[in-house]
Amino acid sequence: MNNEWSLRGFHMRFGSHEDVDNLKRVIEEALAPMGVNVLILEVNTNFQFSTHPEVSGGTLTRQDARELSALCKSWGIRLIPLLDCLGHQGWGGGRNSLLRAYPEFDETPHVPADAKWPEFYCPIWCPSNPDVNALVFD
Repeated sequence: MNNEWSLRGFHMRFGSHEDVDNLKRVIEEALAPMGVNVLILEVNTNFQFSTHPEVSGGTLTRQDARELSALCKSWGIRLIPLLDCLGHQGWGGGRNSLLRAYPEFDETPHVPADAKWPEFYCPIWCPSNPDVNALVFD
């Protein structure tokens, strides 16, 4: 079998400016030596969005993203940012910054904020609301 291209991916949640240097060390000292060539970095709303700062829920900056992207590229790692869509807009009944900023997008407004797993998994935005795509894809 000819393996001209093989995928060795790693997925992790991340969104803290304060931990960027630690992530750089992980990339250089662990992921690159293991042959990882795809890093899916789940940032969700932990990024400081310039177009919609009201949904920014973390400290990861545009400069952090540039530095991480350049580092990954130098090691031959494709960096793919991930933003959970539809579901996973919080945990239990707690809402993330997007649903706190736009409560009208919440498809589960009847679920109390103190709801816990396993009675309730996580909030979801309403895909039928015509304003959702305009915000999310801006």
